[in-house]
Amino acid sequence: MKKTIRKSEKTKPASKSTGKHPGGRPTKYSNDTLIEARDYLNDYEKHGDQIPSIAGLAVILGIRRETLHVWAKEEGKEEFSNILGAILAKQENVLINKGLTGDFNSAISKLVLGKHGYHEKVDSTLSGGDKPITLTAVERVIVRPANSDR
Repeated sequence: MKKTIRKSEKTKPASKSTGKHPGGRPTKYSNDTLIEARDYLNDYEKHGDQIPSIAGLAVILGIRRETLHVWAKEEGKEEFSNILGAILAKQENVLINKGLTGDFNSAISKLVLGKHGYHEKVDSTLSGGDKPITLTAVERVIVRPANSDR
């Protein structure tokens, strides 16, 4: 038997949530998040990391790296944004110092420092004396021997 649904019995559309996180999971961001992030920044080695990183912080907090970047851009979370900036600055500093002392593999240090804007540059300017050499044209000339039949 088919049941007919009257207009008054139809499901009403869900009303907009008046809560802080309509339609989504509540944020994990809290004062405890800031405390854990500061702790990681100040003592990343106790968490087993050789250098501080955003990926390391994400593991400690149990959140995706992308979420950390979103939080850093949100209004009212300037302190968290500053902590992420400090993690990157500390990472750069540790890489430079430990790379120079030989504590870190130079190839790995170079690779990670590339993310901070450091790049190796090779100058390939041709010069003759004090002035650079400018090539204007290349001409191909076929030279035949004098006794050639062609």
